[in-house]
Amino acid sequence: MSWLELRIEATAQNSSAIEEVLFYIGALSVTTLDAKDSPIYEPDPDHPPIWPEPILVGLFDSDVDQQASMKMLLEYSELDAEQCRWEILEDRVWETEWMQHFKPLHFGDNFWVFSKPVSESTAEKEATTLLLDPGLAFGTGTHPTTAMCLEWIVETNCAGKTLIDYGCGSGLLGVAGLMRGAESASFVDIDPQALLATRQNLQRNQLDPEQFEICPPEVFSAQAADILVANILSGPLVDLSSSFEKLVKPGGLLCLSGILFSQETEILQSYESGFNDLKVQRSGDWLRITGSKN
Repeated sequence: MSWLELRIEATAQNSSAIEEVLFYIGALSVTTLDAKDSPIYEPDPDHPPIWPEPILVGLFDSDVDQQASMKMLLEYSELDAEQCRWEILEDRVWETEWMQHFKPLHFGDNFWVFSKPVSESTAEKEATTLLLDPGLAFGTGTHPTTAMCLEWIVETNCAGKTLIDYGCGSGLLGVAGLMRGAESASFVDIDPQALLATRQNLQRNQLDPEQFEICPPEVFSAQAADILVANILSGPLVDLSSSFEKLVKPGGLLCLSGILFSQETEILQSYESGFNDLKVQRSGDWLRITGSKN
């Protein structure tokens, strides 16, 4: 089955009105895209910002009357026909579409992340290969924050340790810790899709269910661990600093990311009383902060 998209060049001032019109004329959904790659970091969820030059994409059934829909759109808005165009959208399995463009990721000496099973000849000899499908959750290893955390886990001695992956997303970081020898891991996230993706990735890599727990924060058993990794946003990292201090054993290790360069001072100040030897690693605009419990 195919669909039709109506793509509209809008402005920050008229995008809301155009969105209403699109739904009025039968759009099944409306997506806002950025025409000029204008970054917006950590938007306020109560006051979501609009890009200066947005593109609105209305999704319609393939049998929609394009001429009648366009006539109504132009009648109820101040748009010109030149600002609008119809495109055919072929149906796909969108949850797995990313796999078509995913290239294997290599960390450390012999740790690989693949999107599908590989033959022994594909990866290096004696390599550890992690199979990943994030589903609808965050975390493929390609984003700088995830990559920096994964690199840290691969280089850290996880053997026999307990680990917490807080804000686990796809579960990539905690799964990597288990594959590097961690005794057990707790996966915590507020998003049900993340918990589902994590469970599937643990099964995909044939890990023992007795080694892990997967749960939302409100039912997390909250036992202190040897290692805690949290790749979330700076706001929650600040709010959770005292909780994280309790969740790391004395001498245990902490790895934080999801932090922008401009947020470094705030995060360091939030954790300096409970953790020693805080180190900052930068990748582009993003930071990773690691340390050990006092």
